[in-house]
Amino acid sequence: GLDGGRLVEDPAGARVTLATSADRARFEAFLLSSLRIGAPRPSPFNPVATVAVVIGPGICEVSIEPDVPPAGLHRLEVRVEGGPASVITFNLGALTWADLEAFVAAPDFEHPPAVDQIAATMMEGSGSATALGEAGAGPMGLVCLTGNFERPAILLRGPFQVGP
Repeated sequence: GLDGGRLVEDPAGARVTLATSADRARFEAFLLSSLRIGAPRPSPFNPVATVAVVIGPGICEVSIEPDVPPAGLHRLEVRVEGGPASVITFNLGALTWADLEAFVAAPDFEHPPAVDQIAATMMEGSGSATALGEAGAGPMGLVCLTGNFERPAILLRGPFQVGP
């Protein structure tokens, strides 16, 4: 209703502290020290594979290096030739490729298939974008979406095998 999101005092509530300004240098030092907790990653942000996509109206060209990428951090590089456009890479999980093809043939945008997203980009116009995501072993797919974001043109690519 009209009071949604409004703060009201609750006698049983907890005490809160309100900050009206911040010490930027002190906050950044605190944030960075908090992020550095734990053992360092063995290979921080070193992708094991690259998925390159050229997308535009009627275009969804995909190249993957290496041909059978290993599981791990994947880099998604997208070049858009006329937008708007989106690219999503995903692990199939419990879905079959036939499930995805059936969705593309008769999309129900209120009930899209539940995929395990690896990485995604979205652009309003021409240009380039990069994203990183963790891919698991098994079949992987890619979808290119162009045109109107409410009812996009859908081009499905795959399945591609991701090794252990």
